[in-house]
Amino acid sequence: VKSLYYFKKSYSLYTELGNQKKASNELNNIGLIYFQIGELDKAKYYILKSLDIDIKIGESGVNVAYTNLWAIENSRGNNYDAEKYARESIKWSNKVGDTVELAKGYSNLGVTLMNLNDYKEALRYFNKSLSISDDSVNIAICYNNIGFVNYSLKRYDIADKYFTMSIDILKRIESFNYLKDAYNEIHNVKYESGDYKSSLEYYKLYINIRDS
Repeated sequence: VKSLYYFKKSYSLYTELGNQKKASNELNNIGLIYFQIGELDKAKYYILKSLDIDIKIGESGVNVAYTNLWAIENSRGNNYDAEKYARESIKWSNKVGDTVELAKGYSNLGVTLMNLNDYKEALRYFNKSLSISDDSVNIAICYNNIGFVNYSLKRYDIADKYFTMSIDILKRIESFNYLKDAYNEIHNVKYESGDYKSSLEYYKLYINIRDS
């Protein structure tokens, strides 16, 4: 990946200049590129290096690094490590007063607790995220996750309500990747509810985005 070359070159330059914050940013960028291409061990290595610098110089990027570490462990299915990193992100976001990252942290912790089948706590954190978030994508994701929890608990009417709320936002902001997933989820709800016609319609919408 060409961008890796430039980020690594920038990191070396900022290190030589003694600009630790900029060096940390470049390490974080390198880690994110490796994450995007699926090289998770390298991604974690560089983000941990970034985190180490930020902790030493007391910069606000600590919470973002923990969020990125959560993403890595969540993608691996390492729920206990993911939970640890989500809680650290929440702690540091509170410490520096970063409401945007705090809302993400609550939502991320909710996802991990959902994966651990702790649905009651998952719902609590999704709602905590919603209570402080004004980011449309985060709100839609929370609605979708609340829908999934209720679907898992066979509370199909409530699941339908939240998936529909998520879809309304995602259509408006044209966030098609998340919209695809929401269509797939509500298709399952409609099927379990016996509304096979609607289930098929939503499945077709899911397929259209997936294959586009």
